[in-house]
Amino acid sequence: MPLRNDYIQAVPIERGLFAVQLSDSGWSVADGPGIQMVSMSNLPAAGFHVPVRFDSREQAERAIITGPHEDFSTSRGSAWVKHCLSAGGAYEADYEQRRGPSDLSQRSG
Repeated sequence: MPLRNDYIQAVPIERGLFAVQLSDSGWSVADGPGIQMVSMSNLPAAGFHVPVRFDSREQAERAIITGPHEDFSTSRGSAWVKHCLSAGGAYEADYEQRRGPSDLSQRSG
């Protein structure tokens, strides 16, 4: 089941990127703090994570600090996804951003 940007934790690291913990307890890299941390009127600022799962916060933080200078992208073939995979993360299909209308009625908090 796809995991949304409804993060348990979002830790700002640098360059506007966050180490985020998803509901399956895995960690990833995102360009925003998730829907829990922004108002409904500012949802684009919630950002989204790459489809790469790290086992720890430290791994996600390291991936951000050592990340490429390219613009952040969650696309499967992006420089950021490739970097996160080479930094020890594992590709996770459930972390992919689903295209189409969002079902924000499930927003908690």
